[in-house]
Amino acid sequence: MASVLSLIPGKAWLATLPVAKETSMPRSQPIRRQPDLFAYQQRQVPISVSERATLLALVSMLLAEALAAIASTEVNDEDNA
Repeated sequence: MASVLSLIPGKAWLATLPVAKETSMPRSQPIRRQPDLFAYQQRQVPISVSERATLLALVSMLLAEALAAIASTEVNDEDNA
């Protein structure tokens, strides 16, 4: 009786040989020098309600100024076009 290898034509029998276990590249570890910006962190110092209201008003004014500056720039650009 012929061996199994002689029944497979050409060098196709090489594909049936066991292959060494493939290893994937090691994953890089996260850098510990830079904190994860999306990780939940407790606030170190709680903000009082009055401070929060003051900060909210300041942020709102800054956003309003930024939007006004963008709008005026767009108007100026349309006038020059």
